[in-house]
Amino acid sequence: MSEARAATLEAIRGLVADLHPVEKSMFGCIALMVDDEMLLAVNRDGSLLVRVDRHEDAVLRQESDRERAVMGPRRRDMGEGWLRADVSQDETGERPAFWVAAARRRREPARSGA
Repeated sequence: MSEARAATLEAIRGLVADLHPVEKSMFGCIALMVDDEMLLAVNRDGSLLVRVDRHEDAVLRQESDRERAVMGPRRRDMGEGWLRADVSQDETGERPAFWVAAARRRREPARSGA
């Protein structure tokens, strides 16, 4: 496991421990699953694959350290609500916390029954 991946994964684990995620290897990532749904995943390079509310997608992509997530060698667009975020240059821990909060917001309507 790369140092970047290990550091990001450790930061994320601390931020989602209360959700009791299950870690699964998939698509070259380590995914953190909550209620059988991917909350987010840590890529080999330490970047995040984050599942966000599709209504927040455009706003969240406005910064240069994030983009729409793509899959495979053909770089197939994963669609609204799936973002790749570079958190590798963050020494404060704020970026992982930001993305965990965004992923949690996507789950809120499902929990309230909306």
